[in-house]
Amino acid sequence: MIKLLSDNWGNNSKFKIHLHVFNPFYDQQNSERCNAINLQVIQNACGGKIPDNFVLMGHFQKLTDLNRCYNIADIVVDGSGGESWSLPSFHMAGLGKKTVVHYNSGIKEWANEDNCWLVNSSGKISADDGMFFNSQAPFNAGNIYDFEEEDMVKQIKNALKSKNKKNNLTNEFSYEKMADKILENIL
Repeated sequence: MIKLLSDNWGNNSKFKIHLHVFNPFYDQQNSERCNAINLQVIQNACGGKIPDNFVLMGHFQKLTDLNRCYNIADIVVDGSGGESWSLPSFHMAGLGKKTVVHYNSGIKEWANEDNCWLVNSSGKISADDGMFFNSQAPFNAGNIYDFEEEDMVKQIKNALKSKNKKNNLTNEFSYEKMADKILENIL
C-alpha cells in the first residue's frame, strides 16, 4: 500500500499523504529501536527514499492527538488485509471523510457503496513479512486479504474526482439504534 501511494502520488505537491502505519510491537522494550524499524519499513516500501509529501504519523499517546489528525484528512485510504472492523476508517467515514476501503472481513459490517469507495479482495496471501509475522511461529502467522493495485488506484482516483460522498453512517449507527439493539438482546 505504501509503495502504491508512493508510485502514484509521491512527491506530488498537490497531495500531502499522512501515513498511519506504525507498529508498536517491533520492539516494546526500546522505543527508539521501534521507531527506527518503522521508519526502515516505510523507506523500504518506497524504494529507499520517502517522498517529500509523506508525513509519518507515529503512535498517538492521546485521543486528542488522534482526533486532530482525523480532522485534517480529506480522503482516507484503508488497505488493510486483516483488520477486523477497521475502527479508524469507520470513525473517519462517520466524520464524513471520503473513505476508500479494502472491502474484506469486518469492514463489510459497515462499509457499502453508499458511504465508501470499495476495493474488493482478490484472494489471500501469506502475512509472513520476515519481521513481525512469521509463518513458522505459534502466533502472528496466517494469511491476509490482498487486492489488485489497479482497483485501489482506480477507487482512490474516483474519490479524488468526487465532490461529495453520501455518508449514512450516522443514520445506521446511532445511540437510538444501539439502545434498541441492547433492549432487543436482553428482553
